Amino acid sequence: MNIINKSCGNLLKIINDIIDSSKIETGQYKINKTNNDIVYVVEEAALNMSKFIEDKGLSLIIDPDMEEKNYFF
Repeated sequence: MNIINKSCGNLLKIINDIIDSSKIETGQYKINKTNNDIVYVVEEAALNMSKFIEDKGLSLIIDPDMEEKNYFF
């Protein structure tokens, strides 16, 4: 049941990605770009995945050379 549940979750993510891609191509999905700190965004994304990473017995170290780097994304 765990494998089935995990597979269903993965399929749902793929389906949602396909739907989002279709919306982007047809102009129904708007992407709002702003000037942001990419270092902060990557660090936050990694922190949000830390439980998943630890559960897999892995470790992720983010040690950027720069403290802040702004991009328009």
